Amino acid sequence: MLSFFLLYLVCFLIGDVILDVNGWDGIYFFMHTVHNLYIGFLTCPSVQRILCQDYDSNTLLSPSVGGLVYSLHIYHILRYYDRINTPEKVHHIVSLGIVIPLSHLLFSNHDLLALSLFATTGWASVIHYFVMFLYKNKMFSLKKRDVLYIGHLSNTYFRYPLIVFNASFLLQYLTSSFESLSVSQLCSGYLLLCILLWNGYYFRYLVEKSYYAAVLSERL
Repeated sequence: MLSFFLLYLVCFLIGDVILDVNGWDGIYFFMHTVHNLYIGFLTCPSVQRILCQDYDSNTLLSPSVGGLVYSLHIYHILRYYDRINTPEKVHHIVSLGIVIPLSHLLFSNHDLLALSLFATTGWASVIHYFVMFLYKNKMFSLKKRDVLYIGHLSNTYFRYPLIVFNASFLLQYLTSSFESLSVSQLCSGYLLLCILLWNGYYFRYLVEKSYYAAVLSERL
């Protein structure tokens, strides 16, 4: 995974510098768009196996997936640390320091982790990040409320439902494999379940709060 991490990190940093020199704004949103598209393609086979209830065999996560996820977040920290708010810092620490390592080390089947990545940082939020990039560069006469509305739709109808589905499949897996899993695996599994639901609920709350605050401000 280290080689993929270094390769993607260099690509993100070089791409950022090139776009910055050419006067583009919101570069991180563009990089996140590319990242999410790629994550979606890489994790699609796992999503298909889960939906078809065919994830009993040992399926390891591709090293390129972990390298891609970690490289984007490290790139975010290296280039834009002063712009990262507290919820994003907590998200980075929990995701990179707890969720992915626990899932990778304690469970031989990584399809559920792949579904989690597909839901939280995959295709579900591609449009939102790309529209943010367009808005930052004043393209297509996009207004802030337009961006917030698209974020609202993206979270309400794609990201949040996918996270709930992911949590349901994880709970099903923990229940059906209760006797074969160790105590550490069960405890870790339920911890991951709580973190996953927190991620979905909390970030949906932030998006909805921003959107409805903008709507109310226009009506007052």
